Amino acid sequence: MYDISFPTSEEMEQLRTLSTYFRFRDSDLIRPEFTALDEEFTEISTWARILAQRLKELNFSYIMASFYYQKNIPDEPYYDNLSNKYFPHFNEQQQWSNKAGFEYYSEVLLFKAFSALDTIAHIVSINYGIKMRKVSFNKNLIKKLQEIDPLRSNRLNTIIESDRFIEFKKLRNDSTHNISPGQIDSGITKYPNGLVVSSIGNYTPASKRYLTMTSLKDTVFEIVEIIKLN
Repeated sequence: MYDISFPTSEEMEQLRTLSTYFRFRDSDLIRPEFTALDEEFTEISTWARILAQRLKELNFSYIMASFYYQKNIPDEPYYDNLSNKYFPHFNEQQQWSNKAGFEYYSEVLLFKAFSALDTIAHIVSINYGIKMRKVSFNKNLIKKLQEIDPLRSNRLNTIIESDRFIEFKKLRNDSTHNISPGQIDSGITKYPNGLVVSSIGNYTPASKRYLTMTSLKDTVFEIVEIIKLN
């Protein structure tokens, strides 16, 4: 069991500066033709409250991941050919604890970020009367929005088609459904012709994932600004 440390009150105050400040009212997300008597008004108000909570949780998971990342995770290089050893520079238990804390909050951040995006999808679909079998922040939603609000749709499409967003989705899918990039995989590759190649396991260093996480956090807040109506 890892002996994981937590930020002191002084450290937490400093970490708070890494979070993204946001502020919106329900009216910023609700089309003006909806009044308090409309069910759309009530639905969007509910989703707006949920969005605010998920954005707070996104910020919190980011500053906690930052805390452990800044503590020291010596995972580069992650493999030493001479000793045939993974993580050769991990010499202290605290370093393993830092990695454990970082891995945990990194995956929480991915979950909260994409939960926030799906919450945004609900707000957009209700605002514009978009019918979807399953509401999700995806190309289908943005394509349907193109017919109603092309300017906003184009801005969202630029993001969702970008290399960075494709990387976000891959990181999230691998963390959820496959082997997390923060874990070393088997190193075994199987080809369609039956060839099997074994090598050292693949691993993505914390530094690269931290940059991706930072970009993901910033992108979610960018999307919030795009969907605001006021």
